[in-house]
Amino acid sequence: MTLQEREEVAPLNTLLEKISLTRQLFDFNTNFAEITDKLFDDWGKQAYNAGLPGLQRKADQVKKVVRELHKFPDFQAPLEMLYQQALINSVSALENYLRDIFVDKVKVEPDKAIKELKDIRIPTSFIKENGLDLTEYFGEVIMEADRDINFQDLQSTRRTFSRYLQIDICQKMDRKIMENVVLAHAVRHIIIHKNGIIDKRFVSQIKDTRHKSGYSLGENLKLEKNFIKQLIDSIEDFAMFVNNKL
Repeated sequence: MTLQEREEVAPLNTLLEKISLTRQLFDFNTNFAEITDKLFDDWGKQAYNAGLPGLQRKADQVKKVVRELHKFPDFQAPLEMLYQQALINSVSALENYLRDIFVDKVKVEPDKAIKELKDIRIPTSFIKENGLDLTEYFGEVIMEADRDINFQDLQSTRRTFSRYLQIDICQKMDRKIMENVVLAHAVRHIIIHKNGIIDKRFVSQIKDTRHKSGYSLGENLKLEKNFIKQLIDSIEDFAMFVNNKL
């Protein structure tokens, strides 16, 4: 995304829209049951009105069978992959939000970042390609030059806002929200890069959270649908807290 394109995006609204879309996945099972119930209820009523009680009983039997389908492992496996993808998308959306809100904040308070820029080398190719007025794009310049910035890591995110803007974005934040975001970051990494196998990095990331006792090195990651939804809710809560703080 170019600098001009970034300016046209409302960061928080974009994040909330993506999270809202992912939440629709979690209603799938319920909607599936409701739709099939209505379908076979209508079928049964038509059979009853037509004087076909045997067909009505058949409709009731089929309804019960179909309603149980969503509990079968073969049906659940694809859904679990969708739930994991929903979490991955939410984590990525949070990263983009934090990048954009950092840039916006530096634009408002560039003086706080100027002293740090003394020690940063700005690639001339970056300046040339974007035709930059550096006072306007301090935030982008910082992220291009400071390779330690990682908005998919909560510690790095806090350091970045603290170093360049003298703001602790997590001060007074509910620790449960922070720990859920840390876990969400860790989960995203092993799903994408480790095929869902818990590695040392994952264990290290969550070692200071309440989640540390729930996972073992080398095991397959297993997350319940409702817990994934909690993590996505925490991502939204985190973004809202940061937005209000800034």
